[in-house]
Amino acid sequence: MAVSCRRNVATMDSSEKQRFRNAVFTHYERGLYQKYIDFHGFVSNLGHGGPAFLPWHRAFLKFFEEELQAIDTGISVPYWDFTSANTTDGVSEVWTDDLFKGAAAANPGNVTLEWTGEDGTTAQSWVISREAFNETAAAVTTTSINNSLNFNTYQAVVNGGALQSRGFRNHLEGNGHGGAHVFIGVPGDQQSFATAVNDPMFMLLHANIDRIWSEWQQRKKRDWAADPANAGNPYPASELAANYFYDGLTPATTWPDGTQNLIESSFFLPAVANRHNLDDDMWPWDGTEASPGNAASAFAPWSNPGSALSVTPRDHLYTVDQGYVYDTDMPHATLTTPTLSFVSIPEGQTTVRAAVFEVLASVRVWPRSRFCRGPARISRHLSAYRQPLLGRMAQRKARRGSGSPILARQPVRWPAARCASAASKQAKAGIFPFPQTQLPSRMSA
Repeated sequence: MAVSCRRNVATMDSSEKQRFRNAVFTHYERGLYQKYIDFHGFVSNLGHGGPAFLPWHRAFLKFFEEELQAIDTGISVPYWDFTSANTTDGVSEVWTDDLFKGAAAANPGNVTLEWTGEDGTTAQSWVISREAFNETAAAVTTTSINNSLNFNTYQAVVNGGALQSRGFRNHLEGNGHGGAHVFIGVPGDQQSFATAVNDPMFMLLHANIDRIWSEWQQRKKRDWAADPANAGNPYPASELAANYFYDGLTPATTWPDGTQNLIESSFFLPAVANRHNLDDDMWPWDGTEASPGNAASAFAPWSNPGSALSVTPRDHLYTVDQGYVYDTDMPHATLTTPTLSFVSIPEGQTTVRAAVFEVLASVRVWPRSRFCRGPARISRHLSAYRQPLLGRMAQRKARRGSGSPILARQPVRWPAARCASAASKQAKAGIFPFPQTQLPSRMSA
């Protein structure tokens, strides 16, 4: 599976922004974009105000990205980091004419996007309603996002109908996400589910929300790996599911049907089967009516007309499985040799075995060995093998910071363990994330 990298739009040059914009314009001109406006217009609490908020929008954005990549295979959806002013010499790098223009002149006011159609002659246009916001200001504070990231639980915990604590999802949806929408257009397109997606910056806003969720997940992975009981073990997929829950105990039934008004009163909650459970088929891909009795709220999945698709929150817990990473992600590594066997080596002799792992990263990655407990151990100083996993050209591009981030997904072999008079003649290989002391309090582009 090909893997793309979603980048901060503020780091893209004008030609890169135009290339993405042109794909969106073609998508709109072909009539493909309207269904996303309609989906969000009907989804209401089926994709908001509950645990599925983040996986629903992750799926929504991924389907959109795949359609864009059918138009231009070399693009991915960038993200708008709304905690940064994103300016150079006082000029916005985001709200520009080579992307989707900027603020309206009034509150609300119209912004018109114009381009020449695919036939090379027909004039096309797209009218958006926005706020007269400050183009060189941050929409949401870094403190607010850090407060979200600091929650240990994904979902607010309720006991007997009483709110016990808020969670990451609750705080991010109500603060960072809500604040960014208000900044762009309330009043304006962003004040309504039915019109919010009419502004293509919606996609960049939600790409950033998705990136923040990915960062929270990576922090959970780092904390799990830091537990001595898990040392050297691969991160289990079950942990991703365990971090998506309603009551903290039963991740498979995260949001019981019929539940309402248990979390913050400011969030309207569904009173019927609501697609927020971990293995629920999410709307609209399940082909059902969002509003019972309203045939217009049912959509036949466009990739398989006439039949439903199974798209669940569990399917969308890991970005790499969906074919993308973010340029702020820690390297993604997969260990393919969790155990090194020395059965064939006579006792008293020393030899070397290679751990094989796959690394996916958009920055330079260097292997580092550690001591391993037990009769077989990893040599601490293998200086001859301290080469970066990416080639020199990739390193130069990564250092320079220009062009697309480099992704390397390749098996890497390096001497990992030596065996001397081993009783068990086995050693456990492991992949270790950055130590907690080396990880910034909040990753940034």
